[in-house]
Amino acid sequence: MKRYICAFLICLLVLSAWASPAATFAEWGTQAEDGGDDAVYDPFAHLGEDGVRPEEAHRYSEDTAYAISPFSLQSGLDYRYVRVMLTTDHSAAAVNFHGSYALCDAADNPIFRIAPETDYFLSANAAEGMLEVRSAGGELLYSAAAFYFKEYAPAEGEDRNYFKVYDVNGTDNCYLGELNCWYAEAEDGLETAATGLFLVNRVYIEDYLVGVLPFEIGDDAPAEALKAQAVVARNYAVRSIRSTNIFDVYDTSRSQVYRGIPSNAPNTPQAVQATAGQVLFYNGSPIKAYFSASNGGYTEAILKAADCKVIAIDRDPTVLPRTEELKALYGSRFEFRRGQFSDIKALINQPVNGVVFDIGVSSMQLDQAERGFSFSKDAPLDMRMSCDGVTAAEIVNETPEKELADLIYKYGEERKSRQIAAKIAAYRKNKEISTTKELAEIIYTVIHKTPNGIDPATRTFQALRIAVNNELGELENGLRGAVDLAVSGGRIVVVSFHSLEDRIVKTFFKENTGKNVHVSRYLPDNNIQQDNSILASCSKAVAPSQNETEVNSRSRSAKLRYAVKR
Repeated sequence: MKRYICAFLICLLVLSAWASPAATFAEWGTQAEDGGDDAVYDPFAHLGEDGVRPEEAHRYSEDTAYAISPFSLQSGLDYRYVRVMLTTDHSAAAVNFHGSYALCDAADNPIFRIAPETDYFLSANAAEGMLEVRSAGGELLYSAAAFYFKEYAPAEGEDRNYFKVYDVNGTDNCYLGELNCWYAEAEDGLETAATGLFLVNRVYIEDYLVGVLPFEIGDDAPAEALKAQAVVARNYAVRSIRSTNIFDVYDTSRSQVYRGIPSNAPNTPQAVQATAGQVLFYNGSPIKAYFSASNGGYTEAILKAADCKVIAIDRDPTVLPRTEELKALYGSRFEFRRGQFSDIKALINQPVNGVVFDIGVSSMQLDQAERGFSFSKDAPLDMRMSCDGVTAAEIVNETPEKELADLIYKYGEERKSRQIAAKIAAYRKNKEISTTKELAEIIYTVIHKTPNGIDPATRTFQALRIAVNNELGELENGLRGAVDLAVSGGRIVVVSFHSLEDRIVKTFFKENTGKNVHVSRYLPDNNIQQDNSILASCSKAVAPSQNETEVNSRSRSAKLRYAVKR
């Protein structure tokens, strides 16, 4: 069979679900069968004696809990718990506790009991390399490089313990388990450039899954699909648990999306309960059960569909772990080359049978608050896909007012660009704009929020992101390079997410099929074929189905177009 070569340009590489045909289920831990309260799955159930909840009292008996033999014995790790890095700006956070907790030092010594329903403020003191805990009135209560909030048995009459962390992922999320707090430096092996406050939720793995499924597959998915997702997500968590570092997984699509206690997800606990303790094993170890949610999965799909080689290009260095996993699965059939769309000819330098462009920002980038792509999360105003070059903050603070207004209008199609630019210019006279929240609040003074409308900051943030990354220029140059590389009959496929991108693709395809772009419905379309056309045909825009948008809301604005090389 002839082997084809496809150049694949993406913003994120994510694998589809995979398991060896020989993989088998194994259970670690069995559900209590004594007919007591712990025989029914309840993510809020917290049992205990003498004030402290014993580990063996939480759903699994001492002699059966997580006996992943021989794997657990070999690894020496506790698979009942997973440590989740919560997304913050690493400078400060506010927490509030419902139930019985105490602040303990790193040696597990209680420092003081936590007052329920009271706000505590955590902040990083960079000069001292310490974290500080303060009361709502600003009183310093404790200071250390590491400490944690320990959960105790609920007070009499209380049915559950949980804590709330404000402004994590742009919401007031509620979490079960304990909260570990660390002051850490960027060079401490945390796979992030941030320094300061790090919050880690140590939580029972089954409770963790209840906070994962609604945000990866959706609580309204079919029951069997939810169960399958629970097993896959449990496998992913198990494979991520480690003795080194201060956490195991991120709470974003960099690992699995986790939002703590879901506010309205009645079906998820049932799916977790039905598969409790189930893990897929192969040759004595849990498999890497990869899956794709809202991040595409094009790479895996292409490699599965055809006997081909895929060369992937991405400017974002954070995708490297994903590319290594693909390489391990597909060997020489997959290659990754870091670079930009405009460099496609230099990076590939060989004929290809097809090119796929997945344009714009990825879900992974949106979910990493520290990247500054989303105004729903307070973070540094960055927006760089490549992690180098000019930031959005530099553009906002240094661009003259008129030029800034033109930029917002051109790339964001924002009708109130001049008013927004004027507000920005007035604000920055007194204070530099450094965070996404600051900029969004300035925009809201011009365009007020409405309950069900598009967020007023959307167009301005889009404009800045396009400018920071030269996205439209990269698309135009990438299309030219793709056409040059494609063999006769080769296809160029583009998935775009807003009208500016789609307009460029539509115009490029039509012009290169020898057609004039139909600029007005009142003028005739010129379909005269030119001798110098390099494309044989091009498609109309294909939109996602209703079912797809229900499963993946971020696909709602997507448009797919393709063209065939002459």
